[in-house]
Amino acid sequence: MERALGARSGELGSVVPAVVMGFLLFGGYSIMKPLRETSNAALADQLGEKAVAWMTTATLGAMAMATLLAAGLISLVGWRRFFMAVQSVWLVGALGFAVWFAAVPGVLEKGSSSWWLPAAFIVSVNVFNLLSLSFMWSRVSDLFTSAQAKR
Repeated sequence: MERALGARSGELGSVVPAVVMGFLLFGGYSIMKPLRETSNAALADQLGEKAVAWMTTATLGAMAMATLLAAGLISLVGWRRFFMAVQSVWLVGALGFAVWFAAVPGVLEKGSSSWWLPAAFIVSVNVFNLLSLSFMWSRVSDLFTSAQAKR
C-alpha cells in the first residue's frame, strides 16, 4: 500500500488516520447539512429572512469566542494534550447532536412558537463543523513536513 500511495516507510501510520479523520468529518458535515438547512427554513418561516442572516452573525461571534477559548487552552496545556481533549469533545458533540436530532423535529413544524431551538441548532452545528475542520487540518499539518505533503 505504501508503494501505491507513494508513501515512504512508516508514513502510513499517519496517513491512514488523517484520511479517516477527514472522511468522518466531511461525512458528518454532509449528514448534518440537511438538518441545518431545515432549521434555517423553519427559522425563516417563523421570523423572516433577516433571522437567517443574524444566524450567520451569531455564528461569527460564537466562532470568535470559541477560537479565543481554544487558543487560550492550547497555550496552557500544549497542542498534543489539547488535541487529545478535542477527541473527547468530538464524542460529546456527537452525543449532543443526537439530542438535537431528537428535539428538533417537533420544533420545526410550522407555527411552532419555539424559535430559539432551531437558532441554537444552526449556530452550534456551524461552530462545531468549523472548529472540527480547523483542528483536523491543524493536526494534519503538524503530522507532515512540507516535502511529505507535496508527495
